[in-house]
Amino acid sequence: MGLEANTSKSPFLNNIYAIFGKYEENTDVEAVSIFKVPHSLCSTKPETYIPHEVGLGPYHHLRSELQHRQMYKLVEAKRILKRFNTVGFEKLVDLLQENVVPSVRALYNTYLDMEDEDLACIMAIDGLFLLQLLCLYGKDVLSHFTFFRDLASSGAWRLAKDSTLRDAMTLENQIPMLVMKVVLIVECTRLARPNNDLEIYVVMHEIFPRILLEFCKTISPLSVWKHYPRLKILRHHHLLDLLYHLIILKDLSGNNSNEEQVQEAQFIKDTSEKVKNALIPKQHKEEDEMGFSLAQSEILSLLAPVTRKMLSAPLDDLGSKMGKFFQVVESLSGLPFQRLISSILDLATREAQEDVLVPRASKLYKARVIFCEDNHFTNINFNSKTKSLHLPVIRLNVNSEIIIRNLVVYETMIKSESKSHLLTRYLELMSGLIQTSEDVKVLTDYGIIKKSGSIDDEEIAKMFNEMGKPINLTNPLKGIYDEQDPLEKAIKDVKSYYDDSWKVSAGKFIKKWGRRAWKLIKFLAVLVIFLLFAAQSVCTVYDCSASNHLKYTPRLQGISLGRKLNWI
Repeated sequence: MGLEANTSKSPFLNNIYAIFGKYEENTDVEAVSIFKVPHSLCSTKPETYIPHEVGLGPYHHLRSELQHRQMYKLVEAKRILKRFNTVGFEKLVDLLQENVVPSVRALYNTYLDMEDEDLACIMAIDGLFLLQLLCLYGKDVLSHFTFFRDLASSGAWRLAKDSTLRDAMTLENQIPMLVMKVVLIVECTRLARPNNDLEIYVVMHEIFPRILLEFCKTISPLSVWKHYPRLKILRHHHLLDLLYHLIILKDLSGNNSNEEQVQEAQFIKDTSEKVKNALIPKQHKEEDEMGFSLAQSEILSLLAPVTRKMLSAPLDDLGSKMGKFFQVVESLSGLPFQRLISSILDLATREAQEDVLVPRASKLYKARVIFCEDNHFTNINFNSKTKSLHLPVIRLNVNSEIIIRNLVVYETMIKSESKSHLLTRYLELMSGLIQTSEDVKVLTDYGIIKKSGSIDDEEIAKMFNEMGKPINLTNPLKGIYDEQDPLEKAIKDVKSYYDDSWKVSAGKFIKKWGRRAWKLIKFLAVLVIFLLFAAQSVCTVYDCSASNHLKYTPRLQGISLGRKLNWI
């Protein structure tokens, strides 16, 4: 028996009890799958992980800077509700509140501090809006079904602009698949004839899965599995989760797909029965109603922006000068320590940077490696006999960076450290191959990169260089990848082939020892110059008469330490 909500308790307790009560009723507990992206994963380019035009879901729906688009969302939500011409908006909110709110709360990794009705209202608005957007990409599918045909009308194509698509695919902006399924079941229950569930079956088992698959095929930078089981599609938590699995999977070996499809079919049937019980008694009274009635003042009250207070504390200005000792300290503090440290660190790390995951594409091309197109992410391999590196085709446009970044950070959030992060590793491979526009041109000529829109080679090289940075800094899997994995084997084989080339080996030997000698000379020069200036600072304060020769320094010649270090 589930835990009941109690009006005498706080909203927080009622929400927690509702979630645990839902778990008691359903042992197939939803896993957390919608995350606030941690700073450690988004510090290099945080703007790619949050929406800028359309806020979806509780994280961003009420953001004040996105309120200019809220009425636009409401118009589109109302449009699709009128085209269904079935249940009213308030009834839809009631049904979502009753059937999905506890499960929805469990999908987010932070506590949602809002009432159930407010959350249900947000889900109703954003679920309808997202459903309209998806229908635009299922135009060919919907054209065969008269009661859905108008959902893909040309008048709504303004929804599908790039900024809206990018926002819809950010991790924090995901709408649970559960919400869209219940919305469709509610609407199709009213469309279905009495005692006839055929329409619901067709929509949920055929139309909606095909719409989702078509949408993912259209926006995905990589090829997706086109024969993914349709009911399995509906089992995913949200669009980003679905797209991720469509990319990395090629078959369902090791997955209990049949059982999951049976569970999904049972969910659709049970939810339909619940909706019928709530709607059928009133069906005849509402046959001619348009089904949408919500005062604008009520809408605006739900969209009140959330204000946040910023706390700051003044810093005390501490510091005093005491005697000659502090004069020395002050003089030494004027020396460019930061530049010295940067120079030393640069000298120490430059050689380490040479040990890259794989050589650049242009270098592999010069080593007579050819690049071959492949149709799926899982088929990456290197054939040493034909000297061919097989890579999946990647389609790049203005939306690609945001989609790839959010897929990678989603993989990082859902996978434990003991499991291989395949998409992350693939991005590391591509970041190694692509470092300059010359590398982009090589891969474009071989058909590995397909560009569309206004994106050019320089932008693509910059994009992969930037996307590789957070991986190198935060990836916990460095050094523990499974060497038997095909992707890992391909990386190892192509690097081994390149390193074994006699030209490369000879060049590396010369560069290695020449670089080490030059680095030693530069380091000693930096150290000598620094010691001279430190000695001058001490003698200026203590008047070292026995060391007057130190007064003849580069500074007296009009040369600063900063200029001395510039040549290193």
